[in-house]
Amino acid sequence: LDIRQKDGNMQEYHGSLSVGLLSAKVNLEGPIWKNHTSFNISARRTYFDWLFPLIYQIGSSESMNPGDYMGYAFWDVNAKITHRFSDYDRLSASFYMGDDNMYSDIETSDEEYRVKSKNNWMWGNLLASLNWNHVYSPQLFSTASLSYSRYRFRLGVDMNEYDIVDYVDTRYNMNYRSNIEDVIARYSFDYEPHPNHHVEFGAQYAFHIFTPAIMSSYSHIIDLYQKDVMDTTYGNAPIYTHEASLFVQDDWDISRRLKLNVGLRGSLYAVDNKVYPNLEPRIGLRLLLLRDLSFKASYQYISQYVHLLSSSNLMLPIDLWVPVTRTMPPMTSHQVAAGFFYSIPNIADFSVEGYYKS
Repeated sequence: LDIRQKDGNMQEYHGSLSVGLLSAKVNLEGPIWKNHTSFNISARRTYFDWLFPLIYQIGSSESMNPGDYMGYAFWDVNAKITHRFSDYDRLSASFYMGDDNMYSDIETSDEEYRVKSKNNWMWGNLLASLNWNHVYSPQLFSTASLSYSRYRFRLGVDMNEYDIVDYVDTRYNMNYRSNIEDVIARYSFDYEPHPNHHVEFGAQYAFHIFTPAIMSSYSHIIDLYQKDVMDTTYGNAPIYTHEASLFVQDDWDISRRLKLNVGLRGSLYAVDNKVYPNLEPRIGLRLLLLRDLSFKASYQYISQYVHLLSSSNLMLPIDLWVPVTRTMPPMTSHQVAAGFFYSIPNIADFSVEGYYKS
């Protein structure tokens, strides 16, 4: 994915405020130093967590206890500062942070039992980057970047059950967390010898820190005769990996009818004193058969160094991101795809496609 944050306006200030059914957002941009430095900041937050108790009371036949609460909330912030040294050099700093949170604190009771459960489920991302753009000529410019990103996942469960008849107090607490941190340095060039010919090439190095899973649990049972306590913490130690790559891509409109995209990426992935080298070629073409009928085909070879493990044993989806290891090499795949595409302008698009993957 190539996602770029918008630069702030260097001439005048602008702002906007948007209020929807479930969330509100605000944006402000303008010059810090006119014609040289600008800022652009936006923030968003839901107020669904404030409305949920009211929605629950209306839609449910049972009313919540005065001390109970449950809901879902998200928020995020985007910010960017851009400084233009000249028509040839520009420096920008970008920041993003966002979290999602689901939570509940519910108590139920009858004549024999009183049960109180508390859950907190949170996940989010943080990204900060510094980018320098330099123009060598109208046909050639470069981008150098240094960035840091962090993904975190947290799950907490706390339960307390009290047997009123037998005076037995049972408590259980579990906390689960998973993290990924990346530090990435990248230097790339864009070269356009012709408006119909675009070449991109460069290099990248990434240092990854994986903390796949840390879980701590605590439980105790207290009755009239004894007290049982268990306190446990277990999980994986952090995994440190290195990834380096060189890449080149050529996007070329050879003629009005034929368009070609060719790319090559060479990568090295190092983990546990083991290095995995891979060379990944790809090619794609589009051939215009008639004005509204085209044929497209592609081939690509891909290596995958990170895997997603999912589990629902805890009654909630748990996602674990883990890298390759000394004993688990990267997955690789060959894929060929082709299809015919027909378009009726401003009305409909039709396609027949197929692929083979191993």
